[in-house]
Amino acid sequence: GLPGEGAPGTTGPAGFVGEGAPGTTGLAGAPGAAGMAGGPGAPGAAGTIPPPPTLAPGTGAPAEARPGGGRGRGPLVAGAVAVVVALIAGFLVFGGGGGGGDDSTDRDEQTGTTASSTPPTAPPGGVDPVDVPQGPPLGEETLAYTQLDPPFWNIWLIDADGSNARALTREQAAFPRLPVLAPDRRSVAYSMESPGALELRVIDTGGEGDRLVMGGLVPDARATWSPDGTRMAVASDRDGPTDIYVIELATGKVTNLTNSPEDEGDPAWSPDGESIAYWSRKGGNQDIYVIPVDGGEPQQLTSDPGDDADPSWRPDGSAIAYSSQREGDWDLYVMDADGGNPVPLTDDPSDDQDPSWSSDGTRIAFETKRDTPTAGDQAEIYIMNADGSDQHNVTNRPGLDIHPAWGTPSP
Repeated sequence: GLPGEGAPGTTGPAGFVGEGAPGTTGLAGAPGAAGMAGGPGAPGAAGTIPPPPTLAPGTGAPAEARPGGGRGRGPLVAGAVAVVVALIAGFLVFGGGGGGGDDSTDRDEQTGTTASSTPPTAPPGGVDPVDVPQGPPLGEETLAYTQLDPPFWNIWLIDADGSNARALTREQAAFPRLPVLAPDRRSVAYSMESPGALELRVIDTGGEGDRLVMGGLVPDARATWSPDGTRMAVASDRDGPTDIYVIELATGKVTNLTNSPEDEGDPAWSPDGESIAYWSRKGGNQDIYVIPVDGGEPQQLTSDPGDDADPSWRPDGSAIAYSSQREGDWDLYVMDADGGNPVPLTDDPSDDQDPSWSSDGTRIAFETKRDTPTAGDQAEIYIMNADGSDQHNVTNRPGLDIHPAWGTPSP
């Protein structure tokens, strides 16, 4: 401020989209050389409640481009994250709330949940044991997905017919992404990206009891549950290269499963609980591999010039759906569990990615930008039959709807 006069405070950020809550009060201005501190800024504008998505086949919108490196996202998401990180970093430094960081304190008060405390019970090299929160079981026709309403990323739930869309997380200062349903469908694990922190977290299906599982993830790291719900696997670079780690939730024991100098990602636990599929750059190209859960020699399943990613087991364990860039753009394929008989499921000029089977194995949800491939800021969730027929919208709205998570086989 000028000598003798403090500068006015800044305007507070807008309220969370979908909640209609008022924004946070602005910050006090800096004091002048010899004057009083400026007064508080005006409160932010109230948020607005977005309309639910409508089911209108043929009018969806595009997902972001994906470069090599598996789940790494292209300029669309990278740019969006960079801009929002800059805004959020300032918000956090100057008094904002939100997820991420130290879990010894309450998380975002607006979520109505608290993070787990940090008891001194973690085994050497492990994490704190996790008491997984559980809510009402989700129906077999309910999907979880990531929704972006700039600048907010959050986990949403929606029914397979496009109805009953509702927010599961309500973050204003971090990026909840990449949900995965627990086998009993009473919990949802997800990746949380916030300034200075990349975490695996779990929340119950009512949006309560949010807890930290493990930090030190890599960007776009999607976890997977064991069929009995007692363990999780996720990609992390906690030991240097990006490897696949297995976490025992009750004890906090963490095991580096792949322990390879090459980067790896997208773990998917097999329905019989015996192995994990994932992508690796072991041979210089990004291909799908499978490795026994107790360790051992990985088996290579794909060997095409283009990158392969996003393996997803059919619930009966007979097949694996995956994304492939072998024809230039990303399309979806399905192959036998041993890597044989690869068959294309989509053949669209735009990108189709992130397949997720229904619990009965008859349908596959995925993300696509096929309806508006030049817009660059939209994507939709689609569903198709297991043979690739009847591809249609589940979501249909402005913004990004990505990372569908549907059925999860139980033992």
